[in-house]
Amino acid sequence: MHLGRGSALHIIAIMLSTTSTAAAQYWSVDAAAQDQQGKVSAVASVASSDADHLRIYRSANGEVWLSLRLRVGSEALDPSSCPTYQVQGNSSADAKIVSPCTVDDSGVRIKLGQIRNDEIESEMLLSLMDGDTLHLTLKLTGLGYRRTTVSLRRSRQALLKVLGTNTNVVAYR
Repeated sequence: MHLGRGSALHIIAIMLSTTSTAAAQYWSVDAAAQDQQGKVSAVASVASSDADHLRIYRSANGEVWLSLRLRVGSEALDPSSCPTYQVQGNSSADAKIVSPCTVDDSGVRIKLGQIRNDEIESEMLLSLMDGDTLHLTLKLTGLGYRRTTVSLRRSRQALLKVLGTNTNVVAYR
């Protein structure tokens, strides 16, 4: 069977689009859950390209948290070092240090802000809603660093379900 040049290119394009779709991570929203501080709202979550698990949730008092749990068997994290993050696909692509944070051997917890009068000021949260890809760089207990990548495709819709559709996310720069 002989394929013309156009047909061969069309088949390659289909194969590439199928591959990228299969590798994409999708955000999901789960019902209310429990964390160390008590009851939380719905939880938006997504797996990273390395099978790490990122969750964003709102506590009963309106605090919004990001929690990243590393896959089982990962290297231990340095508890004295907060990660840096970089969001691609929005106006601010520079790497930024997350502070404050809580780090243990297998993950990190970051307070993104607090909702007051249907508004939350959080540059990081706004970037997560508007960007395409999140890169987190974490310092390891031994030598070196570990980078995890998370798709932000459809994150806005998932995060609005957690925050509340009437919540305005702002970043005063």
